[in-house]
Amino acid sequence: MQIIKNIYFIAVLIILFLSITAGFFLFWQNELFFADLKNSFKQIKINKKSVQTNEIIFTNATSSEDQINQLTFDNNGKLVLVDLSEQKLYLYNNNDLIKDFIVSSGAPETPTPQGEFKIYGKSPLIWSVLYEQYLPYALRFYDDYLIHEVPYGVDAVRDGLDKLGQPVSHGCVRLGIGDAEEVYEWADMGTGVVVRE
Repeated sequence: MQIIKNIYFIAVLIILFLSITAGFFLFWQNELFFADLKNSFKQIKINKKSVQTNEIIFTNATSSEDQINQLTFDNNGKLVLVDLSEQKLYLYNNNDLIKDFIVSSGAPETPTPQGEFKIYGKSPLIWSVLYEQYLPYALRFYDDYLIHEVPYGVDAVRDGLDKLGQPVSHGCVRLGIGDAEEVYEWADMGTGVVVRE
């Protein structure tokens, strides 16, 4: 009987050791990957209202259509445009509006950065250690800022589903259930993202 208990205890220790080792390896790989990506981008300084760069995002365009024509599309002609004043996300393909969605961007005290970006990370589900929430269909477009579905905790309660259309997030761009999956499937790595007022 004692031998079975000892074998069981050793098996549990081995499984625990392997789980911890695998977790550290995945964390280390992820940190190296994102550190390399962060180092490859030029430095962008964030203040409370916007991302400051030396680039002009829009010139003196006279209409919304003129502004869209001046944006940088990816090689496939795709662009994600987030309009903070409208709390909407637009999908464009070669200057043609494909679809729009209601979003929740960052609250005034935790604003969503503005500027031109590219999607450089995709994950169907991320766990946020900071907020202890799952972030489904996450598209990383700048630093730790994501476009994702409304988050939920271990209790499976959605946070902010009833607040779509209002700037209430911690800085990410939240989409509704189903909408985020559609945007996630449509967007590619490298797809342009523009966030503006």
